[in-house]
Amino acid sequence: MKLSSRILLAASVAAVLTAVGCVATVYVTAKSNRIAAIKDEMAGILAQADNVIESMDRMYASGAFDTGNLLKQAKEKSGGKPLKETYRGTAFYDTIPVVSAWKSVEAMAEQRGFEFTIPTKPGIEARNARNDYGREYVELFEYFESGEDLFVGDRNGEAEIVAATPVKLRESCLSCHGNPSESLSGDGLDVLGFPMENMRVGEIKGAFVLRAKMDDDAVVAETVAKASGVGAVVLVLVLGTFYIFNKRYITNPVREVIAKLDVTSQKATRASVEVSQSSNSLANGASEQAATIEQTASSLETLSQMTHKNTDSTKSATETASEARSVAEQGVANMKTMVETMNTIKASSDSVSNILKTIDEIAFQTNILALNAAVEAARAGDAGTGFAVVADEVRNLAHRSAKAANETSAKLEESIANSEMGVKVCETVGESLSTILNKVALVDEIMNQISQATGEQGEGIAQINVAIRQMNQITQQNASDAEQTAAASTDLSSLGLELGSLVGNLSSIVDGQERRANASLGLENQMDLASSLPEAASRPPPKRLEDLVRL
Repeated sequence: MKLSSRILLAASVAAVLTAVGCVATVYVTAKSNRIAAIKDEMAGILAQADNVIESMDRMYASGAFDTGNLLKQAKEKSGGKPLKETYRGTAFYDTIPVVSAWKSVEAMAEQRGFEFTIPTKPGIEARNARNDYGREYVELFEYFESGEDLFVGDRNGEAEIVAATPVKLRESCLSCHGNPSESLSGDGLDVLGFPMENMRVGEIKGAFVLRAKMDDDAVVAETVAKASGVGAVVLVLVLGTFYIFNKRYITNPVREVIAKLDVTSQKATRASVEVSQSSNSLANGASEQAATIEQTASSLETLSQMTHKNTDSTKSATETASEARSVAEQGVANMKTMVETMNTIKASSDSVSNILKTIDEIAFQTNILALNAAVEAARAGDAGTGFAVVADEVRNLAHRSAKAANETSAKLEESIANSEMGVKVCETVGESLSTILNKVALVDEIMNQISQATGEQGEGIAQINVAIRQMNQITQQNASDAEQTAAASTDLSSLGLELGSLVGNLSSIVDGQERRANASLGLENQMDLASSLPEAASRPPPKRLEDLVRL
């Protein structure tokens, strides 16, 4: 399989998995949002039912309905049958608050696709047999008995959403469900002919229950379908873009690299021939270098004799330099003493500076106190109490000023003494330096002798320089050839085969088919190189410079 096909396949799998994950996320999110919306909607419908009941109660209390007339119409419409069998189709029935509420809830539930039921509380006889299934909601009624007025939750996982609110008796309900002794007919029956249950205000009669199944929710299905469609389009666009990118920026550049590697492989095979030529040049250069080094050895022998003479002169110079060093050390010691003395003078000067600052501060504060004394005297008039205090402070400051002046005088005298000591030390240093100058003159005379010997030595060094320049040129050429030979001998022995193999492997990966490189050509050239190496390779190496000097 081609490299581009592998990359595209991997990208396709990753993109498909990502798209599937996105669709699954959209499904979970859409379902969660839909469940939350349904719960809120159900709670709103049930809250509206409570509002309808309260509104009907207020209308009953205000006398908005002519109950007697409505009851008369219901009896007339019954056609002689018991009213409890025919009242459901009458206007009287529609004005019952609970009936109005459940019809309102039923209409909204039907409009939104919810299932609406009105189970009667277990233990209470249902007037409508269709509502006698409260036993299915025992836990729900127990929940309401704990004081809660609204239940919104799930059944069977999230397959079904249930919302319910209890139907509690109000004051207007007692005429039909209240104390039998308060029956208008006196027989314990209400106006419709049903036995009164002796219930009280606030007791639970039944419940309004809304249910919605989530297995086939159209909104969630539509959302997932739209997300799948968008994901498919995006997937196609991404894969198309990646295909173009892969071809332009991966496959084609790799093919170009393969072509360059192929050319490089051919160059490597040709380089083996150049290595053979470099080896011949290296062998010839080594022979010439040996002859030059022999001449250099002869010059070094002459140079060695002159070096002995220079050694004797240098010994005398060393002894004289030792004496000069002793004197110089004495001068250094004297100089250290002088530095310490001067440092002491500097420290004393610093102390004087600080004392002068103190005097300046005292003078400034004395001036301020004098001003304060003048102000106090002017303010007090004849009573000069404040002036006396200020005057006392002025005297204190004057005392401090006198003391600081005395300290300053002492420090100045000390500085003068230190300065005199510094002068004496400087004189001593001068004498030491004079002695050093005399010794240096003697050293100079000896160095002149060394200079004459060095002149003779220079002639020999000149001959060495000529020989070394020739040797340097040859050595540089040999070094360059040796470097080329070493690198080529190490790398070119297998470079052709290795590059050819790499080119073939890359071509197989990119194009999906095997390709034969120029490895055989490289191998043949390397074999020719091995056979064409000159006999210089078997010659003994030239003698080193150190060996010739020892001769």
